[in-house]
Amino acid sequence: MAPESVAHDVLVALRELGGSALDLLYPFECLVCGGADGPARLPALCRGCDLALPRRDPRRPPRIGSGPLDGHVVALELAPPASDLVYQLKYGGAVAAALPLSAALEAAVRALGLEREIDALVPVPVFWLKAWLRGVDHAGALCTELARGLGLPERRLLARCRPTVAQGQARSPEERARQVRGAFAARSPRRVRGRSLALVDDVVTSGATAQECARVLIAAGARRVVLLAAAGNG
Repeated sequence: MAPESVAHDVLVALRELGGSALDLLYPFECLVCGGADGPARLPALCRGCDLALPRRDPRRPPRIGSGPLDGHVVALELAPPASDLVYQLKYGGAVAAALPLSAALEAAVRALGLEREIDALVPVPVFWLKAWLRGVDHAGALCTELARGLGLPERRLLARCRPTVAQGQARSPEERARQVRGAFAARSPRRVRGRSLALVDDVVTSGATAQECARVLIAAGARRVVLLAAAGNG
């Protein structure tokens, strides 16, 4: 047997042993149900929870309020187990929940071929105090993983100027729009001008937050702004 073949076989055996050792030290556990039946196609999920994810047709996004956004993609219905992942990421400080959410969103974006039309991904910014209290910038974590998956740059081109109450507490679309008016500012207009940008957020409901972010980016010179959201209803 040739030395190269022996060396290859030894390397494969060592990798298998290393993988087995890691499995013993860090056994797989599904983020949603805690089960060990996995991993599935999406990272950090067991096969059952992966199959149970309420995937949306990316060609039929939910309706949102009108504004400067030039389209939006929503990967999942905001229902279990997707809603469990969103809650873990946003309120539980579980950054690992961004992995399956971003993978589902990446699949939806690629199904439309939209990644070829985007220059950079921009996370919807969280007010610094909220991020500190929660222990995670949920949109930032999601954006980082999505940028890695799509091979696109992530740019922090927006700043949140003031805190806003949860959009779910607003009683009407008009009130949601008023709450976020003036809450965002462009960080670097020079890096915005002429770019096709994609906002990234965990959830879209009325779309008021995303429309306000798009308005700020368009005013700073962006050529086009779309929204990529992991989950939504409607």
